[in-house]
Amino acid sequence: QHPGITGTTRCVLVDWLIHLGYFILGMQSETIHHGVYLLDRYLIEHEEEVNVNRLQCISVAALLVAGKLVETATRLSTNALSYACSRTFSAQNITDQELDLLKTLKFELTVASVSTFAQYFKQALEIDEDVDYFIDAIMLALEAKGRVWTEEMRMLSGYAQQALAPCVEVFLQTLKNIRETIPCTFPGLQEKYPKAELNFL
Repeated sequence: QHPGITGTTRCVLVDWLIHLGYFILGMQSETIHHGVYLLDRYLIEHEEEVNVNRLQCISVAALLVAGKLVETATRLSTNALSYACSRTFSAQNITDQELDLLKTLKFELTVASVSTFAQYFKQALEIDEDVDYFIDAIMLALEAKGRVWTEEMRMLSGYAQQALAPCVEVFLQTLKNIRETIPCTFPGLQEKYPKAELNFL
């Protein structure tokens, strides 16, 4: 919770970051996830109310920092970000916000995330391309593909299928609650993951 930021506001902001990061800047999904993580942490630490323009600038700074951490070959610059955002804020605004974000988070920027683990897990098990979109919810993906949780998966993850079942139930209920309570259509997310690519799920 943050003063002035509702679920709908955050929904629109994250969707905008997906559009900016993925479609305009060509970033990896992991970069966008990490950018949202940094944004959330910053907002938790920074309790002052922020206006929409500043919130966007904070988001862009978080995406910039995430890009520097995650992307292997990036030509990302504050000038490019300013241009991509139609000069809503200057390169200097983004630089200043980046510095504020780094100071606020005390340069503690990394996290062992589901995304990082999922990429490692996918490579280790050589999961096919169709499952790639579901990888963050591995149990759901395997269920959708009619596959079972193997002994190798148990060893790599450290979890038996029975131990993950309650987590999957909570995940499904959370998704259902979000759809029912936040009136946001996520156009950027729908464009990134069209239904045909998700086997119309």
